[in-house]
Amino acid sequence: MKRLSRYGKINLALGFVMFLAGIYLLFIEINEGTFEFIRSRGIAFTFIGIGLAFAALTYEKKSNT
Repeated sequence: MKRLSRYGKINLALGFVMFLAGIYLLFIEINEGTFEFIRSRGIAFTFIGIGLAFAALTYEKKSNT
């Protein structure tokens, strides 16, 4: 976590929040009986969160040496 830049840390946190929101929406859709894999907002939010979390790993601090 120390090697990530501030932008990377923000992306990682946003990815984690989006992932949790996606899981929450997925449970709501399943309980309401409106779950369709292709049209699911929960699946979309979950994959966006995972993508942001992995993208955050590419933002490293620049070394001064």
